[in-house]
Amino acid sequence: LHLCDRRQRQMCIRDRLYLPLISHALNNYHYTKFFEDKGLLGYLTRSSQLTFPYCYVRCISGECYTNDMRQLDRQKAIMLCEDLDEFIFKISRESSGGHGVQKIVLRGKDQGMRKIILEKLFGESRDFVIQEIITQHPSIAKFNATSINTLRFSTLYLNNCVTIQSIVLRIGQKGAFVDNLGSGGVGVGIKKDGSLNDFGYTYALEKMDSYNGITFKGQIITQIPEILNTILASHIELFPLCNFIGWDVCIDKDNKPVIIEINSSQPGISGQQIHYGPIFGDRTQEVIDYCLQKRVS
Repeated sequence: LHLCDRRQRQMCIRDRLYLPLISHALNNYHYTKFFEDKGLLGYLTRSSQLTFPYCYVRCISGECYTNDMRQLDRQKAIMLCEDLDEFIFKISRESSGGHGVQKIVLRGKDQGMRKIILEKLFGESRDFVIQEIITQHPSIAKFNATSINTLRFSTLYLNNCVTIQSIVLRIGQKGAFVDNLGSGGVGVGIKKDGSLNDFGYTYALEKMDSYNGITFKGQIITQIPEILNTILASHIELFPLCNFIGWDVCIDKDNKPVIIEINSSQPGISGQQIHYGPIFGDRTQEVIDYCLQKRVS
């Protein structure tokens, strides 16, 4: 881990310990899995504080619903989408790393071809969402215009105390639509005041001081403090059953934060520790003590 000294490296948590034990003790999967279902995102967690992508169609267990969860006949759902020029198709369960995410462009196609494409999409999975395409704010788009570059906030709510553990900007590869590091992008740590670290890292741990012609040093994402305050308050208000959450947030063209995804069962920590060192920081012993006394079911 490039940004950690030897003592910090020793304190960093390995996936073989985190995934089966720590994450399971912090987040009871019987409850927390429910919150990260993309088909329910923005419905179960309706709040005046948070904005979520608009869903033209939610398909859950093979049944179609509108954005506000009104039942929708499958053929009517397809007809609704036929009028869209472009949208995002996402597998809503058991997907990660950008897998199952597609940008679908129907613009320029006749109704017959649109129906064929939609029939195929609707037959690919019993659990998916069809969402609006979000145009990102220039302050984020400048790092890579083709991908929706997201901010991963990791928050810990334990013993009636909620804290931010890391913030990482994830930038997609030039020409790519998704921002995931595994798809060729780069991650850069961000401080609480919004200033970027001097260096970022690829999935292969290649150290970079710039990307797409933009030098990281001196860059500031001014929206970070306000977004952080909203997320910390929302963790307590909306997700008290989840002790550890990874929030994927983008900033739209109107400069508003939009929650793209909530990782409420096994939020990733490897990428975060590259930039921050031990993910739980000065709360590490507190987390260990909690996990030791918690029965994992």
